[in-house]
Amino acid sequence: MEKATYLILTIAFLSFLGCQEEDMTADAETSGTHLVTSEALLSWEGEYEVDGCGFFITIGDQTYKPKNEDFIGDSFKVSSTTGTEVSVTYEILDTAVERYCGDLPAPLVTPGIKLFALEKGN
Repeated sequence: MEKATYLILTIAFLSFLGCQEEDMTADAETSGTHLVTSEALLSWEGEYEVDGCGFFITIGDQTYKPKNEDFIGDSFKVSSTTGTEVSVTYEILDTAVERYCGDLPAPLVTPGIKLFALEKGN
């Protein structure tokens, strides 16, 4: 009897996981989200509190400002003249991201990007 109960619970659990995955895919399709994965260069320009400008991501010859910078872990906060090579899954936003940073009198306006996955490159 116990084996049958475990089998039923396992099937129910796997069915639940399958439904969750379908729901997330359906939500992405209905919201028009188009995710892309590519190699990029991640730049850390310092903390906002000390006149830094946070993170920037360069893909090809275009530099973007992540709308969801808090998605990026502290381990990527590395000052470097060349940046950090990463693999990123993202969505390019229709709106620019505005941030007050450094000692600029007006906000820095940069094309926006929303991050979904980020891994250090080779």
